[in-house]
Amino acid sequence: MSVDNETGVLSDIEVRNFVEPEGFDAGEISEEIPAEVTAYEKPDALGDSLEEFRISLDGAVYEVPVPVSVLIADGWELDTSDSDAEVAAHDIGWVTLRKGGQEIREIAVNYADYATIPENCWFETLSVGGYTLEAEGELPCGIKTGMAEADLTAILDQAGVTYTTEADEGSDFAYYKINELAYDQCYELTVYKGDDGHFGKDTVMEVTCRNVRSEQE
Repeated sequence: MSVDNETGVLSDIEVRNFVEPEGFDAGEISEEIPAEVTAYEKPDALGDSLEEFRISLDGAVYEVPVPVSVLIADGWELDTSDSDAEVAAHDIGWVTLRKGGQEIREIAVNYADYATIPENCWFETLSVGGYTLEAEGELPCGIKTGMAEADLTAILDQAGVTYTTEADEGSDFAYYKINELAYDQCYELTVYKGDDGHFGKDTVMEVTCRNVRSEQE
């Protein structure tokens, strides 16, 4: 549920059930590529706007949501043993992609009116960095993994965007949420505050672009 900070009015309610009902029939599976997937165009650059939900993963730029097939075309391979074989209409499924020893495991959403294969679904979240995907990640305005926290806040302040921070006392991690336009539409960053040597102290260890599409779109 989303509540507007200024008015205190409940503006959005979303209900999700990740448990498949007993006896559920996903319907006939179609491999037909949805028109939306075919129409998707990869951006040429990240740009300087944090309102376009773009992220660079190991040099390739994507606008989120992004079709799973687009990442596959960029050399990522679908791990069929760790992915759902099909996704029902307007439903979700787990998808795992692998490339060069790296892994992307995210929930993929099927926007189509028919059950289909993972390749025709969409990632509404992409994360780069952390302990799973140790590749170079970058967001608009020059925000990237490995940069100092002080440089991050300087960029955010100069860009004039709103952001919040959260860190538990004694925690090795601090969390930034940038330009939250609506529920589940934002950038999220994790800053490492520890000193185990795996990540630089007080540096950005992971960047996430999240753009969950509402059912009305």
